[in-house]
Amino acid sequence: MRIRKTEHYSLISEPSPSKLDKYLLQALFTIVFAMAAAFASTDSSMLGDEGLPGSRTGPQKFLLDSSMSGPYRIYCTGELLHFVQTLKIFPDGKSFVDMPMKEPADVVSQAFAKRFDFPSQTGEHEHPSPSQLREFVDEYFWPAGKDVEACTPLDWVSNPPLLSAVQSRLPQYLSMSQGLNGEAAKLCRRTSAWAKENPQQTSALPVPHNFVVPGGRFGETYYWDTYWTIKGLVSLGMVNTAKGCVENLLYLKQQYGFVPNGARIYYLNRSQPPMLPSMVQVVLSAMPRHSRAEWLNSVLPVLIDEHTWFMKHRSVNLRLEGSSGMVTLNRYNVENESPRPESYNEDVETAAAAASRGESNTTIWSALASGAESGWDFSSRWFSESDPSMRQQLSSISTNSIVPVCLNAILLRNERIISELAAEQNNAQISEHFHTLAMQREETMRQIMWSDEKARWQDVELLAETRTGTSGSSVGSSVFDFRRREGDYLSSFYPLWAGASIPHGFENKLFSSMQASGFFGSGGVQTSSGVPSGQQWDTPNAWPPLQEILHSALLRHGKTEEAAVIRDSYLKAMAFSWKNNGTFFEKYLFNETGKTGHGGEYVPQDGFGWTIGVAATFLDEELRAQS
Repeated sequence: MRIRKTEHYSLISEPSPSKLDKYLLQALFTIVFAMAAAFASTDSSMLGDEGLPGSRTGPQKFLLDSSMSGPYRIYCTGELLHFVQTLKIFPDGKSFVDMPMKEPADVVSQAFAKRFDFPSQTGEHEHPSPSQLREFVDEYFWPAGKDVEACTPLDWVSNPPLLSAVQSRLPQYLSMSQGLNGEAAKLCRRTSAWAKENPQQTSALPVPHNFVVPGGRFGETYYWDTYWTIKGLVSLGMVNTAKGCVENLLYLKQQYGFVPNGARIYYLNRSQPPMLPSMVQVVLSAMPRHSRAEWLNSVLPVLIDEHTWFMKHRSVNLRLEGSSGMVTLNRYNVENESPRPESYNEDVETAAAAASRGESNTTIWSALASGAESGWDFSSRWFSESDPSMRQQLSSISTNSIVPVCLNAILLRNERIISELAAEQNNAQISEHFHTLAMQREETMRQIMWSDEKARWQDVELLAETRTGTSGSSVGSSVFDFRRREGDYLSSFYPLWAGASIPHGFENKLFSSMQASGFFGSGGVQTSSGVPSGQQWDTPNAWPPLQEILHSALLRHGKTEEAAVIRDSYLKAMAFSWKNNGTFFEKYLFNETGKTGHGGEYVPQDGFGWTIGVAATFLDEELRAQS
């Protein structure tokens, strides 16, 4: 790969393929997307044991570069993307990459080259102006929304049992509950017939079932969001819609080898926190007993495959202090050589800021993509702790160098769930294998991440790297020294949610330190405590999924009063938000009831899938607590 530079910009490019190569690539991707669209158009009742394609673990990296044909060349790389994003034709970089094309990708590419590939008096190629680019985009692209269309869930009703119970026992939340139910229906989407017929003209990845989107700029299905969304759907009585949302993710896993961040082409080089086993568990718990076995038979192999993918592509070896032994945990580690297409200009600017310290573009772009894979995009959690001047600077991001508590707690939970599901199938071998994996991970997390001083689990930062194997040989694996990081983040308590045991003698200290760390406020529990960084996954924001995780963790450990405080704060915030704004936001301020959060790469979004899901879940829990 070579870098072609001009006076104003640097653009990653590849040598142009031959005409034969070009036609072969176009034919290949036409076939792939046609197959995906054909599957997406099948009836939902056909998705059983034979409905999911054969399993595969997928490639280690899925780089979005110019060797890919069709929509990839438009939405993920190339001069058109570069100029549209860096000249800020749209205020939000996601706008362009979600716009379907009016013509096939090769027609659009040729039209762009013909219109703007003209030399200036100096012999250099001139840059198109913003107005010229906007004119071109309007001519060759539809507004966003043609590939994903609104629909009504088939199992939606205006007055589900949850609302009837709220009306009689929690009347102060009736209006808000009606809003939750109505907004959940409004957020339902499906892949449009046009997108299935024209897969070469869209960035959308077709999926077979209806799905509930987050809302706002996020108009497609997303991976980890779906867990909290479907918990709410189940509480609202929409079990079939919840099941379809999960089956879409199972389908994406089978199509691409892993579950991508979201159902767009530009997300195909990263995943997100692997919540799929927890989603399956939620749906199974709501299914009739007689229908569980058939569905479980079809989904359990997919869950095992996903675990294998994370162990193969997201694991790291750590050297135990004072010994020659090593242990394995997991990290977010996206191999990325270009800016994220949906945040292209932001990534270019962050890389430019980091270049002054000698960091390469690819190092920063990989760290940014890894941060997006974590779901915490972005947070000072991923920033430098060694240089005080850089602790709040996005340009110091090094997500790949951090072994996070949250990911390993999620995988611990997954291993336990898979073990339980295999036992339900009477598969003792798989059940015992994953039970052993869970015990090993829990002990490793205690050894590596537990801090006696803070009485909690802390993220780990990778230090010096060495390779095992014979001297002078390239055969072997990397092993890292490490240190525990110091920051205070709500992620430190994920292991409680995952079922990890608190080391002996530290239970009181852990819960006391949780209360004393400044996490709790009138509007909820904030993501971090400390100096604000301006990033959205930091103080003062309270995120719905973190409210639910901590709430569940407290209940698991018998802290019902503390859990009730979180539940009460959240429900009051939702009632305030609905009464005063007529909507629900993706995040809130922890210290002001019902006020929307801020920070990050985009303006606060409303809708909002997981916000609605957690509210419905908490209403359900509050009713149970009263009983």
